[in-house]
Amino acid sequence: MASGTLYAETLRLVRNRPVYMRYDIIAEICKTTSGDKVTAAWIGMFASGRSRAPNVDYVQALYECLSGKKLF
Repeated sequence: MASGTLYAETLRLVRNRPVYMRYDIIAEICKTTSGDKVTAAWIGMFASGRSRAPNVDYVQALYECLSGKKLF
């Protein structure tokens, strides 16, 4: 992982995703690895900073989905 925290790296990935990767598409892709944890609404809140204390399981699931790398 690049320097920084899991939160910061995941935020970077979500904000720098390809334009065609809408939050609902990302959530659908993430279902295969995280179940229903990561929803389009949650991704939107996370990306905008409205999620004050995001659950680390959700952040990890989103990171793994966007990066293609398993942490554990």
